[in-house]
Amino acid sequence: MQIDHVAAGKQNRGSLLAKVGASFAAYVMGRVAKVMSDVITDAGEHGIAGYIANGMTDANWLTTARNVSLANGGAQVYALGTNIALADVLPADAQSFRYGEAGSIVRDGYLPEYKKIPLIELGNCLVPNTINGTPEVVLDDDIIYMINRCA
Repeated sequence: MQIDHVAAGKQNRGSLLAKVGASFAAYVMGRVAKVMSDVITDAGEHGIAGYIANGMTDANWLTTARNVSLANGGAQVYALGTNIALADVLPADAQSFRYGEAGSIVRDGYLPEYKKIPLIELGNCLVPNTINGTPEVVLDDDIIYMINRCA
């Protein structure tokens, strides 16, 4: 326990308080990220999801990117998702291409760009209070968010 280290003089109080503060900040941000993820992906009347495509096809990818770009004045579109979600953005017929992409597939697990849309990995975390039970992650691993550059 950290308080024992403070009492023994092996750790100062400031360092302990910094760790407690960082832990609390991570807890709050995890909760906020989960709520925002739920709001964004909810296609009902309370959600803000604008364009939704089910299934990873080139037509869905390009149509969604075009719609997001046009809705934002032609701005550059970025695809954001967890590394697991971004790993699905890979043409099935590109087996030889996978290993020739300068190691980015092997190193990162996903392409740096697909159809001129940069892919950006979002870090994931566990939802607070699910660590000791059934773990639940904040971001779904099957959703890719497309946003414009100025979002």
